Amino acid sequence: MTGVERWVVADTCTYDLHAEACVFSAGLRSKGRSSNTERVYAGRLALYLNYCTQRRIEWSRPSFMALSGLQQWLVITPLPARSRRSAITAAPRYRSQGMA
Repeated sequence: MTGVERWVVADTCTYDLHAEACVFSAGLRSKGRSSNTERVYAGRLALYLNYCTQRRIEWSRPSFMALSGLQQWLVITPLPARSRRSAITAAPRYRSQGMA
């Protein structure tokens, strides 16, 4: 119990750890990156891996068209609400083409 936060990426159905994503997170940690950097990267990796799984895309070898589809999906999919309250009252937020 060191009190250090560690982030991992797990399969949304089985909760099995995604080995390569976890190794990537461990690499960030070993290079002294902040836990916030690790958290953000883990979330983005999980988003990409889930996208690939849902569309039966090999995550390690996406085609140009698969990456183009990911970019479009990121633009049309609303961002998660910042809080429970804003999920009810606020208009949905979207990524710009440049952010995607």
